[in-house]
Amino acid sequence: RYQRRVRGAMSSAGETETVSVRFKTKDERYVVAETPFQIPKNLNRRGLSQVLNHLLGLEKPIPFDFLLENEYLRTTLEKHIQSYVKNEEPVLTVWYMEALTSSAQAKSHSHPDWVSSVITKQPQKGSESSPGGTIWSGCYDGLCRLWSDQDMVLEIKPPDTTKISPIFSLGVFSEEFSKKNKVAVVAGFRNSDIVAYSASGDCVRILKGHKGAVYDISISPSTSMVCSASWDKSIKLWEVGSKSYSSSNSEGSKRMKIEQKQEKFIGPEATLIGHTQCVTSVCWKSEEQLVSGSWDQSIRFWDIESGTNSSTKNATQTVTDIDQNSLGLVLSTHPDDAIRLWDSRTSESSIFRTFSSHKGWVSCVSFHPVNPQLFASGSYDKTIKIWDLRSKLPLMTIDEAHKDKVLCLKWCGSESIVSGGADGEIKFTTVKQ
Repeated sequence: RYQRRVRGAMSSAGETETVSVRFKTKDERYVVAETPFQIPKNLNRRGLSQVLNHLLGLEKPIPFDFLLENEYLRTTLEKHIQSYVKNEEPVLTVWYMEALTSSAQAKSHSHPDWVSSVITKQPQKGSESSPGGTIWSGCYDGLCRLWSDQDMVLEIKPPDTTKISPIFSLGVFSEEFSKKNKVAVVAGFRNSDIVAYSASGDCVRILKGHKGAVYDISISPSTSMVCSASWDKSIKLWEVGSKSYSSSNSEGSKRMKIEQKQEKFIGPEATLIGHTQCVTSVCWKSEEQLVSGSWDQSIRFWDIESGTNSSTKNATQTVTDIDQNSLGLVLSTHPDDAIRLWDSRTSESSIFRTFSSHKGWVSCVSFHPVNPQLFASGSYDKTIKIWDLRSKLPLMTIDEAHKDKVLCLKWCGSESIVSGGADGEIKFTTVKQ
């Protein structure tokens, strides 16, 4: 029965060289017999999808993706085998899965200026927070906004002691830390200020020390350390402590209020020097290590305890953003339309892989929170692309994701992406497999 269906699906393929394959999947909805089939080598992904749809007897065709030798099929079987199969077995195993699809953006919200940063926080188990988590957005109007279930619930203006300036970056603390320390989010401004806010929008700390715009902020995974990257070529570490400024005191007086106001202004714990131009991005590799990217075309790894630059990779292009997954792999984005992959576990400085598909400056990248192979990128070409590390071409492209440049994006859970752009919009896009 299966062989007849395969022949029916390949009836238009004509006479051509074939290869014996065995289809496998982890998706129980689409399991077929693991009987070897003779498949024309000139079939591509679409042709193989037709074969599978015939085998499954599906009334409504479903697009599939295919993995052969741990590499996504993006050409014909013949070309793929020539490129990636070193020792061709009598029967090749082809893994398949339902292709990614995107729904129309469920919601979009307008800001009065460019949306420069978005950051997401997933709720803890048993939490009363929104099941979809919360999202913070930073805007060039200097305001920080909190979103829950895709609706705005809070709008925060900068404190009186800080001049209104565009927000360039955001960092968010865990829910547990936020409740204990009354600090929820940290905003980095173009005027070099960094302001920490409580979940209710109160200014809790003002971090002073940078001499240029704060381009990125990263929060340590399990401590209260804040890391910032700046136009002034430096990376600074800050300790956002556990004092609360909302408690009253029977001896409360003008003197106490002055002391509290002074305590709000804190300086850096350490400064990391090494980059020779603007530091655009930074993220924690572990509690003891950081990774950063810069306009000086380098990606640097830092040892926190010693404050030294432990290793450097030459990116050959200005670095606009970086992200790292749980496997120790680092992605960097660049103005030459490319995304580059680096292996932080090796001392080699060479590029591990380059991903090219965007038609403009690539501004942002974000690894999937669960699947370390999956990531999303945003570009000045107004598109968002979904990638897998095992494919040099994207799994999916969201055309016209924004009406202007895509400036920032983050995964919100495992099936949604939130993005911000020069069109003044934040958009929520569902991505499903």
